[in-house]
Amino acid sequence: MKKEDIERKAGEAFPGCPMDSLYDYDQELRREGYVRGMEDALDMPSVRGWAVRDTDGQTLFYAGTEMPVRFHEDWMAPHWTGRGTPLPLDGGLFPGLTWESEPLEVRLVICAKR
Repeated sequence: MKKEDIERKAGEAFPGCPMDSLYDYDQELRREGYVRGMEDALDMPSVRGWAVRDTDGQTLFYAGTEMPVRFHEDWMAPHWTGRGTPLPLDGGLFPGLTWESEPLEVRLVICAKR
């Protein structure tokens, strides 16, 4: 696949994500042996959702289309979605994300290590 085709497909799959971040992700995938790189990752299953940082500094992922809301000193999924249990994420992800930040719409790519 040509570089231009990968960039186009990546832009469609990860709208708003800077290409530099996608290239870094591509190199990490190759280094870790998960896939041949971004070319394969774009065809992998994924989950869309929201990344937030709690008051204790923990980064969390809420699956679904509905943005989580602040409730006292925590985040919670809107009650009507039925998706209340967040997935903890690596604390080094999204370093600019703070408790004061709005939730960040993200897409998690799921791939098996080869």
